[in-house]
Amino acid sequence: MKKYYLSLLLLSIINLNVFAQTTATNFTATDCQGASYNLFSNLDDDKVVILAWVMPCATCITDPLDAYTITQGYNVSHPNRIQFNLVDDYGNTTCSSLSTWANQYGMGSTHMMSDAVISMSDYGVAGMPKIVIIAGENRTVYFNENSSTAGFQTALDLALAENPLGVIENKPNAFELNVFPNPVNQALNVSYFLNEPSEVTFEITNVLGAKIEYKNAINKKEVGLNSEELDVSHFANGTYFLKINTSYGSQMKRFIVAK
Repeated sequence: MKKYYLSLLLLSIINLNVFAQTTATNFTATDCQGASYNLFSNLDDDKVVILAWVMPCATCITDPLDAYTITQGYNVSHPNRIQFNLVDDYGNTTCSSLSTWANQYGMGSTHMMSDAVISMSDYGVAGMPKIVIIAGENRTVYFNENSSTAGFQTALDLALAENPLGVIENKPNAFELNVFPNPVNQALNVSYFLNEPSEVTFEITNVLGAKIEYKNAINKKEVGLNSEELDVSHFANGTYFLKINTSYGSQMKRFIVAK
């Protein structure tokens, strides 16, 4: 009987992680400048939003500082796209204390909020620190980790590839890409419209950016609506990204494997 209850406990812990939200929950909070901040409004303005929940302490700085340093490197290539937010863990630390702590580590210019309405529980198990990346009109969560930045930069690259139209930036002849069913357990149907004939490749990565599968379309695809069926029956449950490459552009879609 003891083993039975231990198994139930383990299953409950696993479920807390597996069923963490893959889309964001909206909130309206008051930031440390006294201004109102609405998450969805910023996403609709084509911002990639990073929320880094912290407890102002010496041992809590490593991962937020790593994530902040990585985002700073994108300021030239993606001006005004990334919004990094330091958020007090439970909204019970004064803004002046949060600011003093951030200044010690060169993060004093970061946007800060200390408001209990911004809840870690919206993204699975609470942790310290906890970092999430959110982007796009679908409010997609691209990164969600406690006490880790493993895969953060890859997730940030994926988030930057999405805008309100779901089209990769700087591609002049973007095409419509759809995947279904989603979630999927066997075959993923892919449809896309080409504006000109092109060779086509499909690349699938996981949330850490690791390449899972790569496939060349058998024949050169013609102008108009095209379709492909991709076997994902051997994939483990989880979130993946399909990138389609043509001679004139690329596009990416997120899909979930659930069996």
